[in-house]
Amino acid sequence: MAKAKTGTGSVLEEAARELEAAAHDAQVAFDCLALGELDRAHTSALTARVAADAAVTALQAALLAASTAGVLRRAGWWPAAVRRPSQALQRVSADRADRIRSP
Repeated sequence: MAKAKTGTGSVLEEAARELEAAAHDAQVAFDCLALGELDRAHTSALTARVAADAAVTALQAALLAASTAGVLRRAGWWPAAVRRPSQALQRVSADRADRIRSP
């Protein structure tokens, strides 16, 4: 739902890729521990953590985009403000001009 309405699909795909990488690196760390390769296990565990953090960041960006889209939509600025920013700026300018003219 968020993907179709907000255009966050690429962000969600990136989050999914990062989670897959984190899972893979965690499995490598686990296997290295079983083999007694502590240095390699440590490196893989750190890499898994970085990938998981990147996934969290991507998901936060997607949530922010979805939230912002909802605010814009309720204010009547969606999707024109996103597809045609120049029209959104014209609308703001017209609103300001109306306020200046009104006593």
